[in-house]
Amino acid sequence: MVQEPGKKISEERAARPQVSWPVALRTVRGWLEPWIMLRRYWNGWSQQPPPPALQLLLQCLERGQAIALYSSA
Repeated sequence: MVQEPGKKISEERAARPQVSWPVALRTVRGWLEPWIMLRRYWNGWSQQPPPPALQLLLQCLERGQAIALYSSA
């Protein structure tokens, strides 16, 4: 990246998006962890394909739709 004459370096840095790794990891874990665990539990319990409701949930998780991991509801 070439700096323009007379422009401060701090001004260029301010334009970058702020990335928070903890937030990004929580977002990914919201769909990846439930998908892994549900698939593992189902395959350990039955040789049959999952029932339609569980298949729908797994498909939603595969598309990246997170579920609340620590919800009390």
